[in-house]
Amino acid sequence: MKIRVIEPGNADKWPKSKQMLLRFVTKYGDGRITTDAFDRLAKLAPEHLRRRGTQIVTATVSVDGKKRLVGFSFVSDFGRETCIVIVHPDYRKQEIGTKLLLEQTSRLGQLMCQVALDNAASIQMCFKAGLVAAHMSDGPTGKPTFHFESRPVAVKTAQSLTKGSQRR
Repeated sequence: MKIRVIEPGNADKWPKSKQMLLRFVTKYGDGRITTDAFDRLAKLAPEHLRRRGTQIVTATVSVDGKKRLVGFSFVSDFGRETCIVIVHPDYRKQEIGTKLLLEQTSRLGQLMCQVALDNAASIQMCFKAGLVAAHMSDGPTGKPTFHFESRPVAVKTAQSLTKGSQRR
């Protein structure tokens, strides 16, 4: 398997590449990608890939000498705007999504991602990629949603708060 970042390079090739990604989302996203995230990918221009915090990482394998897309991740504004990870069903449970997130985090230096609580596989993927559940809210679809971050979050427990107040 090969993991690589899509470079903004040749604008002539971008419409074909983007259409391939959009078809992949439609076919293998299992209805979990929000309309807003899909629209951001659909409107993405090659020059947007030059923006700090925006990138696409793909996972491909060689099948009969041809390169086959088995997964990809799209992040904009370090994941604050959009964080999509999709893996072809035949290649799931091979930690491809985790590898995509690790590559995103490694290249961007930070990453944020939102995952609905009913999406156990994606929650597990985020934890395996070293992301931390920073907080929870109602997500864009109204479902309870974890907000993951790549950096550690300071957690104050009732015990640590009590100890702090006793030292005064």
